[in-house]
Formats: sequence, C-alpha cells, structure tokens
Amino acid sequence: MTTLARALVNWLEPRLDTYLEELRQLCAIECPSSHKPGVDAAGAWVRAWATARGWAISDYPDDLAGAGLVATLRGGGKLRAMLVAHLDTVYPVGVAAERPLRREGNTLLGPGSADNKSGLLSGLYAAAALAELAPDSFGTLSVVCGGDEETDTRASEAMLKALAPGYDIALVLEAGRESGDIVSARKGGGMFTLEVAGRAAHAGVEPEKGASAVLALAHQIVERADARGGRYDQHVGHTGNVRDGREIAPCVERQFGIERGIDAVGGGSAGDQRIAVGCALGDDVRAYVAARARTVVDQHLLPEFLRQLLRAGAHDDVDGAAGRERHHDAHR
Repeated sequence: MTTLARALVNWLEPRLDTYLEELRQLCAIECPSSHKPGVDAAGAWVRAWATARGWAISDYPDDLAGAGLVATLRGGGKLRAMLVAHLDTVYPVGVAAERPLRREGNTLLGPGSADNKSGLLSGLYAAAALAELAPDSFGTLSVVCGGDEETDTRASEAMLKALAPGYDIALVLEAGRESGDIVSARKGGGMFTLEVAGRAAHAGVEPEKGASAVLALAHQIVERADARGGRYDQHVGHTGNVRDGREIAPCVERQFGIERGIDAVGGGSAGDQRIAVGCALGDDVRAYVAARARTVVDQHLLPEFLRQLLRAGAHDDVDGAAGRERHHDAHR
C-alpha cells in the first residue's frame, strides 16, 4: 500500500460510524425517480453536506425529473476528474420507511443502499479525503449527481454531455459485482417505440375481415421469448400505455432477451431487451422497448432489427414501425 493510500485509510476509518449514520439518513429519503420532491430532497441533503465544507455547487434543475447538481473542489494539480452518482432509486414511496437501513454483520441492507446511496456517499468522502490529504493530486474534482438514472436519464444525459468536455476522466460510482470485481464498461442502450396498426372489424359479425395489431405484436414477442437463448435484463420493463392513456395489467408484461437477434445483425455482439405490450379496444397498439448493444456500430443497427422483428410473419393488413426516441452511447 502506498503512503497516500495508507493515509487515506487512516483518515477514513475513524469516520466509519459517521458514514454509516449519514448513509442511514440518505437511505431514509423516499426518492424513486417518479417522485421529484423526494429526489430533490436527496439532492438537498448532498448540497448541505458539500456546502458545509465550502464546496462550490452548480444546479441543473428540471421541471419533471429530480434536479441534478454538481459539487466541485479545486486543487493545485492538473487532473480534472468527475465522480458520477445518482440520487434516485427504484423503490416506491413508503418502502424506505418500512425497511430502514440495517446492518447484519458486515452487510448493510436497505432500499438504495447499494444503488446508489453508498456509492454517492463514498464519492463525497473520497473527495473530502483527497482535498485534505492530497490537494495537489487534482485540479478539479467534482461529484456529479443525476436525478433520473433509474428511468430514461433524459435530464442526467443532458447534464453529463454539458459537463464532459471539461474533464479528463469520469468514474461512475455504481456498485461492482458480488465478487468485488470492478465494472469497467457497460452496454449502451436505446429507447424505442414500436407501433403496429391493424384493421378494425365487427367482432361479432365479420371478425374475419379484421387484423389484430395486438395479436401480431404478441406473436412476435412469444416467438422470440421462446427462442431467446439469452439472459433476462436485470430491470423490469415499464407497462405500456394504450392510446387513451389507460395502463394495461402488469400480467401481460413480458421481458425477454434478443441476444440471438442482435448477434445476427450486429456481428457477434450481445444485448438485452425489455418490452411491454399495450392492449386497446381499437386497431392500434404500441410497445415500449429498451434495447442494448455493446458497441456503437451495433447500436445503430437496432432500429432496423426492430423493424424486421415487426415485419416477420405479419398479417398482410398489419403494418409496423420502429422509431428511436433516445439512446445512450455504448462503450467505445
């Protein structure tokens, strides 16, 4: 262990009890991505922590998502580094109160404790330690906090794109693997809307003249789910909405891998997909899809692959279209 590493350990160890109490406070904040007041409350907690130490704060407000913020330290060196974390969680309001942070041996259990409250708090502590022990090891050190990482990262993506040119390196403070391995790269992703149009007909008198968009899309899902040969995505897809805004029952939600499909299109890459099927009384149906690819080249092939998915085996009177809403670049 280097001299600096030992000094950092010696600085951090006496602060463990304080760290655990502050982590308990963070995990007690009800802040699912959809609950802007809660996400903003988590941001206010970080703001208070950083301003108490004299750090500079930059705000990135958003009307819908939790506000982003950046806490920055200035040092005497040249390195410009950002530590990236997020304020939101996946747990509905009420879960944090029902399941407060608890300790079992050397394990901490609680909503958001790993994803991403401990990473966020560890980044704050690491920056504070470096500011005191090695201020010449960096020129700019920022802890960047987004408010919508668990959903579409719309606001966070804009913030990160604005910040990135001013930094030399970025470290994401998400948890590693259970083995302790560090994750050095992740797949990029794209959000797509698949629209299928059928033909309406009287269900009692002449059903043979109709073409069901719901069934056409459902057949595609079942065929590829049965032949997936891949792995499930770790996240649960969101239930799709029909044209009049009503949400369908979660039981029709299907989640499946498209690893084989992307292999065929993208030349050996792997990906995951999550999808939910809408159900309407009329003749249109829409599905919301999150598809992932490991490289930028494969990522650009995803829209055409999804169009092929809709066309394959479709009824003559059923039309399909796939459009990209947004994407996040894969590791280059």
